[in-house]
Amino acid sequence: MGQHWDSREETKTDRYGMRRERDVLLLYGAAFRNIPQVNNLENHVPRLSLDSTLTALCQLTAIRMGAQRSMISLIDDERQHILAEATRDLPLRPEAPGDAPKDLWLGNVSTPRSWGICEKVLELDRHDHPVFVINDLTTDQRTCLRTDVQGNSDMRFYASVALMSPNGAVVGTLCIFDNKAREGVSKEELTLFKDLGSTVVNYLNTYTIRDKYRRGEKFTRGLVSFAEGASSLAPFEGESRHNSMAVSQTFWDPSSTSSRDEKDRAPTDRAKTAQERDESRQTVPDQSLSARPKASRARSNRHRSIRSLRKEHHLASF
Repeated sequence: MGQHWDSREETKTDRYGMRRERDVLLLYGAAFRNIPQVNNLENHVPRLSLDSTLTALCQLTAIRMGAQRSMISLIDDERQHILAEATRDLPLRPEAPGDAPKDLWLGNVSTPRSWGICEKVLELDRHDHPVFVINDLTTDQRTCLRTDVQGNSDMRFYASVALMSPNGAVVGTLCIFDNKAREGVSKEELTLFKDLGSTVVNYLNTYTIRDKYRRGEKFTRGLVSFAEGASSLAPFEGESRHNSMAVSQTFWDPSSTSSRDEKDRAPTDRAKTAQERDESRQTVPDQSLSARPKASRARSNRHRSIRSLRKEHHLASF
């Protein structure tokens, strides 16, 4: 009986892990799709987030929580994607003058999940909007032997609040660091910290909306390609689409060629040209026969478009 119960609990955990991983990749994957990945910090130069709103939310968190630094991260099964990092007085815009590389520890980067402390929040009960706190990183047994803690005097206090997806999964953290040890967080600070985490999630949901719009746009272009018998996704621009349709025409129109030739010929030769054109029309095969290869190619292109749409639909359903 005990083994059966353990098996059920393990199944529940695995299902939650799959749902959590799906939410990170499907709902918020667009937020870290283009950030650099590093596996060695030896030559790493920190950079500000390209999303100044995320940087502003980090800075607001540091100021309101009385901390020196804040970070926003998404965590999948293998990596921690740091979307933004900010101190209390860091410039918000990446192009603004300042010493951002010197002030930042990691910046906007994706690192192996095992490097960070934030994954500890995944071990807590997710049903209570978990908050993970270490009052003194230099004395806590879980962190005191870390090389980054031993080599950085500003890493003393740490706290993180879970970022919860609409499906109730922990997809990341909003964390703070301070250069002084503390005695936990007050009830008011705890409420504020959770509210800030919810604000970050509400903003990250805009990435989901934009990504769905991008998928819908691609699907619509696929329908346009299907209707036109194209083998690739057609652009929305009417002029470009008109040009692609003109190029796809494969049959020869002798009358248009003859009309251009007539303009270049002398008036005395036009009668002879007209006679030659009449003779050539008698030898041109039936256009219904020449149109058959074109129709066959159109059907083949439509089949390729259908396969492309099915593939896109399969990725979206994941």
